[in-house]
Amino acid sequence: MKLKYFIRGLGVGIIFGTIIMLVAHLKIDENNLSDSQIEARAGELGMVWPEETEATATDALTKVNSDGQTEASDIITEAVTEVKLTETEITTEVNTQITTEEKTTQATTEKDVFTEATITVTRGMSSAQVAELLENAGIIESAEDFDNYLISQGVSDKIQVNSYNFNSNMTYEEITNGLITTEEE
Repeated sequence: MKLKYFIRGLGVGIIFGTIIMLVAHLKIDENNLSDSQIEARAGELGMVWPEETEATATDALTKVNSDGQTEASDIITEAVTEVKLTETEITTEVNTQITTEEKTTQATTEKDVFTEATITVTRGMSSAQVAELLENAGIIESAEDFDNYLISQGVSDKIQVNSYNFNSNMTYEEITNGLITTEEE
């Protein structure tokens, strides 16, 4: 009798397993798209295929007006306009780079101004508060950047209560090493 119940249970299990696998297979097939469906959806979203771009250029070259003459002058005019636009974009980018270099030079000149300050860290101060003190003293440029640096280095909770002397020429690493030492400065 035990064998009879075992075989019956095994048969029912196989049937249920088959049904579950069939449902899963049908659900997966719903989400699969054919290549043509994917290409159609990409076209709806505005994707341009390289072959279509080349074909458009070829079509433009062989465009014929109502008199049977090729509109080469229009095509040449469009090409010249595109070249001029590209030239303008390049000029604009070069001017932007020059302006950026000038700003960098100004920032470097401003950074050359040496600032020295004593910072006192008291019990209960967070790394963000310490970074704010350093920014207000002119030691660092951005409290948020320095706090993120402390967090990324895993030392934001290791800052020691103490008074520290810092200057604006110190790197984040030097400032951090100063903040986490237990020696009196």
